[in-house]
Amino acid sequence: MVFCAASWIQGGLSELKISASDESTFTMALNTLDAFDAETKSKIGQTNVHGYQGTNGPREQLYYRNAGKRLWSSEYGGSDPTGMEMAKNICLDFRYLHPNAWCYWQPLDWANWGLIDANLPNSWIGQAENKFFVLAQFTRKIQQGDLILSSGREDTVVSFSPEKERLVIVVVNESDTQDYNFDLSAFESAEGPVKNWRTLADSSEQYERQSDIPISGKTFTAEIEQNSVHTFVVKNLQQPAESIGSEPKQGFWYRITPQHSGKCIEVSGASTAEGANVEQSSFSCGDNQQWKLQDAGEGFFRLTPRHAEDKCLSVKNQSAGNGANLQQLSFSGHASQKWRLVPSENGNFSLTSKNSEKAMDVSSVSKADGANIIQWQGSGQNNQIFQFTKIEPVCSISLAQGDINEDCRINLADLEIAAENWLSACLGSGLEEMLGDDCTVNLAHFTIIAGHWGISGAQD
Repeated sequence: MVFCAASWIQGGLSELKISASDESTFTMALNTLDAFDAETKSKIGQTNVHGYQGTNGPREQLYYRNAGKRLWSSEYGGSDPTGMEMAKNICLDFRYLHPNAWCYWQPLDWANWGLIDANLPNSWIGQAENKFFVLAQFTRKIQQGDLILSSGREDTVVSFSPEKERLVIVVVNESDTQDYNFDLSAFESAEGPVKNWRTLADSSEQYERQSDIPISGKTFTAEIEQNSVHTFVVKNLQQPAESIGSEPKQGFWYRITPQHSGKCIEVSGASTAEGANVEQSSFSCGDNQQWKLQDAGEGFFRLTPRHAEDKCLSVKNQSAGNGANLQQLSFSGHASQKWRLVPSENGNFSLTSKNSEKAMDVSSVSKADGANIIQWQGSGQNNQIFQFTKIEPVCSISLAQGDINEDCRINLADLEIAAENWLSACLGSGLEEMLGDDCTVNLAHFTIIAGHWGISGAQD
């Protein structure tokens, strides 16, 4: 089928997205995906999987191994009429699988499998099951195009619409009745009241409106009953620029930090040579530690080091194998030089090679300076998850002779610039060491380059 499709495209079909493989479980889907070679994977535009492994299975591994392609939970069903098993699986799917679409088995079916009890061969349709209303707790408020946000919890699904400034929170509680505290401090502003709806597993309440809840100091508290599903809607939320749901933008310089080590990705020794090694190291704001994203088409980027802008992050020998080294090479347009950003938790990302569909990886989960950067099959481990921190340009500053103290220090208060805004992008945690108690900076930490201040590196 894959290679027939290639022939169809050559015959004039302009576009054909192939989905694979509609396996019954997450484990089967992962094994099937791993069995495909690189050429076969390149023909697949979407992975479909069924949710019949229930609350078990490698959802997160499948997500990262899928390398940022579209992923559908294309079928889920069950005979639990309360809908609580379904609700738990929806939460786990959105927490770990990150599907682009989620599909239920059949809306009309018998033996408690349908959302509405029915026997179509006998031309009979009965009442809506409780699971119909449980699913409504998700589908009536979470809308197509919403951003799915992470709450860090397995019992909650959160969506946000920047255009409508609307946040939706769905909570599934099978444990004892308890208070849930909701923190909205990530938003610039949050206005109440919070509207909410509830369905109980015993069907005594089915998508019933509850009393509004006030917001106090960007937080609100709600009592969530045992064996219930609640939906909360918060409107008139304003998010900070470049925060919720945003990703690094092309044309800007970034520090790329592995989450397991807190170091950064750099070109070894600031070499400008073809084939220079890429490794992790402590951050010193060197140009070899700053990377620009440039559009490479089809949702991929090339990553260019600042000290050698004619080069880019590449997989050695265009390899598709596990363990292949990463290096800098002149850009040729090969797929081994193109990377997709795959969203992870807390605004972080995995980077996946277009050529191999494998992830950028710090070798052996090392935390040491000089550890090699390689490619490896996606796992979602922290040595494959990276934070992108924008590098702001160093400010140009004009100093009069009187601005410099006798001990070779300048007082930032005299410069009409906030120290943290000027320095933090390059110095990170080293900023506190460089600032004195009197808000002065030691000039020994800086060099004057072409008439402006440049940071020469944080001192020990």
